[in-house]
Amino acid sequence: MKLTNLTTRRLFSAAATTGAARKRASGRLVLAPLTVSAAALAMSTPALAASAGIQAAVSVPAQHSLASVSCVSGIDCVAVGQRVTSSGTDLNFAESWNGHRWRALPQPPSPGSLDSLAAVSCASRSACMAVGSYESVGPAKPKPHVQILNLAELWNGRAWKRLATPDHGTGNQLTGVSCTAPKHCVAVGWSLSGTIAESWNGSRWRLMTTPNPAPDIALNAVSCATSSNCVTVGAEDFGDGPVVAEVWNGRGWHVHNPPNPSAIEDSLASVSCAIPAGCIAVGNYVTPPTASSSSQPKTLAEGWNGKSWHLLQAITPAGTKAGAGLHGVACVKAASCLAIGAADERLLSEHWNGHGWRLTSAPRQQPIKDVATNLFGIACWQARGCMIVGDYFGASQVIYPLAEEWNGTTWRVVLG
Repeated sequence: MKLTNLTTRRLFSAAATTGAARKRASGRLVLAPLTVSAAALAMSTPALAASAGIQAAVSVPAQHSLASVSCVSGIDCVAVGQRVTSSGTDLNFAESWNGHRWRALPQPPSPGSLDSLAAVSCASRSACMAVGSYESVGPAKPKPHVQILNLAELWNGRAWKRLATPDHGTGNQLTGVSCTAPKHCVAVGWSLSGTIAESWNGSRWRLMTTPNPAPDIALNAVSCATSSNCVTVGAEDFGDGPVVAEVWNGRGWHVHNPPNPSAIEDSLASVSCAIPAGCIAVGNYVTPPTASSSSQPKTLAEGWNGKSWHLLQAITPAGTKAGAGLHGVACVKAASCLAIGAADERLLSEHWNGHGWRLTSAPRQQPIKDVATNLFGIACWQARGCMIVGDYFGASQVIYPLAEEWNGTTWRVVLG
């Protein structure tokens, strides 16, 4: 069971793909990420390369990928993910942004193998929580026993500290985390025994009781507006849908499922709550085939008003043929959110103003031959200040981290 996130950043993301791209590997779902192919990149121009200010990452000694980012300001961001050493070992990876450059943050020794950090949330510049999973291999006799266990790390502004986390049965993975204060975080995920939610009180993590209204539910992301108001989203059937959502009211989790636009596949990959009664969740859904067209993924957005969910008409760009989906969303106000994804293998960003969505200028794609670009995480510290992270593949199939900054008008590559 290989828990590498270099090929799939989120187990149940809003990828522009159909169920044919999904497969179960030793009990674990693998989902192809949203990618931008070389064919799409062929439309790039030399002028784009110059304006993006892209530098070749030939000096990077190992493969890196960024899965998530959290920013308390434009000069304080932390991003996490995974790196692969020259010997092929998968290890956690983290770096910080100071407004001018990124620098690597040394990780504590690995507790096992195949480490992967999937999400990060910073309550302050000296209090960031990152979660993910790692693989633990037991004694070889009578036969090797492999366990996938939860992972959590705390950044105090100087160093990372690995924290003990409870596991829920077997096959665990924490996929989302949200912190409203240094001593209050909520993490979510999934296991072969059901959904996972855990809370951090500044001293230890503890399991929270979560409802399991259907088998094989995966919780992909969580957002807390306050310590007593959190929303988590995901999908049933290990990501194939229908979509699910649960709400924390300070005393317990309660199911409040959003409407499902499709009878085939629906998935919510990300959620952001600016206020308790103002959350936006994004993902994708797959339309049924017709006599003249095949099934096609489309962008999905839903809004939570504190009592119920309602569909929001996210934009699938006109002329989209291969499909579209949204990977991440960040809201600085209930009426100001930015979502990222892809359509027809082209990067995509959309802005929500409280009434409707509009397409913004698209994030920069790597204008290099034979490169695929992926976006996975977004964080906004103000309406005109956001950071997105992901990765791209070089022509030699080496993977490099990617980060871009939004100023309210255009995207600027700051890592890649």
